[in-house]
Amino acid sequence: MSSTIKDSVRKKLWSLSAGKCAICDKTLIGTNSFNVGQECHIISSKPSGPRYVQDLNDYNNYDNLILLCANHHREIDTDIANYPIDKLKQIKKEHEQRVEKRLEEQKREIVFLIKINTGETLGNVLLGNHGWTIVSEINNPFVEKISIELDDLIRVMMNLQDFLESQDKLDFYNKLDGYIKILDKHDMGIYINTSKMRINGLAVSSVIIVIKNAKSGFCLIERDLLT
Repeated sequence: MSSTIKDSVRKKLWSLSAGKCAICDKTLIGTNSFNVGQECHIISSKPSGPRYVQDLNDYNNYDNLILLCANHHREIDTDIANYPIDKLKQIKKEHEQRVEKRLEEQKREIVFLIKINTGETLGNVLLGNHGWTIVSEINNPFVEKISIELDDLIRVMMNLQDFLESQDKLDFYNKLDGYIKILDKHDMGIYINTSKMRINGLAVSSVIIVIKNAKSGFCLIERDLLT
């Protein structure tokens, strides 16, 4: 049995919950991307824990997790009689259904982004996709300048990608790494995810790049659905 929650499971849990507590709907990511949410087990893996079930195949799978604020995490694990397994699963289901309905009405989606720490990682993701979009959630001249320079560098790299030798790629990766380090010195970071964009009616893969205050290893954003 794995002792950690897989990134794919964490991504699904936070995205489908829209980064909100399933009970009180409190937003669990602050303005500086500091995460206050807790990935809570419905069924504990410990015999002395709440709602323990012996020999569950995977205690860290998506079905056994619910996203809560600290207060409601404490409440469900203290008041076990009022929060049995079936009730918690129903609370989670209804919360995700509300999130889905709201996003459909607004024609928006929740996107889960991972913080990128090296230029090589960013470059490899970009070269494996067809396009990119840079979004800044910080409005100041410094970030605007970085965004423009980063966009120009990526455009050159992507235009030349079919002709890049190993050393050429390394040079680009080092330049990308330089921007990541500059942002890091200002407590900011680059977060990315791959999405879909339409070119001549065809859906192709594209990279969303977001510059945010770097308080967390991941973040959530809302964006318009593709039509």
